[in-house]
Amino acid sequence: MDRRDLASSKRWWDSLDGLTAYMKEGGYDENDEPIVARIPVTFTVCTTCDGKGSYVNPNIDRNGIDPQDFHDDPEFFADYRSGMFDLPCAHCEGLRVIPVPIDEAMRKQVQEGNDAMEEYYSEVQAEIDFGA
Repeated sequence: MDRRDLASSKRWWDSLDGLTAYMKEGGYDENDEPIVARIPVTFTVCTTCDGKGSYVNPNIDRNGIDPQDFHDDPEFFADYRSGMFDLPCAHCEGLRVIPVPIDEAMRKQVQEGNDAMEEYYSEVQAEIDFGA
């Protein structure tokens, strides 16, 4: 499994407005509006695209590319290098940065959620590799 495969799963926020992230908490208020938490944030470089805003489609190079592939097909090499196979980053949605909660408890909660998700997908991948 590739980090790009999990990119959209790492989005803990629903929307951004300046230095505030909004996250649906689940449930609805008395006006049938979704309950939304406002979370003050700072920003850091996106850990999925390394601040580029896009990445190569993982279906193209997930398991690596053999240099022979480029040698055998120079047009593929040119297309690959030109960005023809690039996709907008599903984590930052092309913004090149991701929000980080200012509140330490919220930051820890986000990190624990990401760690649990990565552990789950690692287990799934291990089962796939094992043939289960």
